[in-house]
Amino acid sequence: MPAEKKWFLFKDGGEGFNAITHEEAKTKAGTVKNFGKVPFQSFNIYANKK
Repeated sequence: MPAEKKWFLFKDGGEGFNAITHEEAKTKAGTVKNFGKVPFQSFNIYANKK
């Protein structure tokens, strides 16, 4: 199979915490196993996440 000449998303994640309750930071990350093969130009950081 020839190499594809495009960029693909391989990981998407973030970290958050509650400033009022001072609970620990929580890190979430997804990989290709979670979201499939996504061309980088199709990725929308602001799209609703499930």
